[in-house]
Amino acid sequence: YPSGNLAIIVAREKNQLICIVREDKPSTGEIQAVFSSSGRSACYYPNGSVWITTSAQGGQYLDRAGSRLRRWTWPNSTASPGPQVPLSPTFISLNQHVGVRILGQDKITVSFLAMGQQAKFNVGTRVQV
Repeated sequence: YPSGNLAIIVAREKNQLICIVREDKPSTGEIQAVFSSSGRSACYYPNGSVWITTSAQGGQYLDRAGSRLRRWTWPNSTASPGPQVPLSPTFISLNQHVGVRILGQDKITVSFLAMGQQAKFNVGTRVQV
């Protein structure tokens, strides 16, 4: 962040990559989002409630109280029986510098913008169940 605090961490855990987005605070910064190369991810509201989750089957978008507003399945997913709900492009701002764009299972992008510079991280992955 422009403050000097660490915004995005990409780490390897065994054979997985993990991307963590932290809020703009020194060592006490809360986690705002986590993305793993296994296809699982979670984004959080500033109050800590789950905002968006994804898995190899699909994802869901929740309100601040935890009620599901929308859910979807990825194309070619072997999700549970029932209607297959396609993804609507989803864009959220975790804070004034970090945004998340979900266009598909392998098209999830974390964007960082500060001081006229932008960095984009593709954190999506094609995972079959």
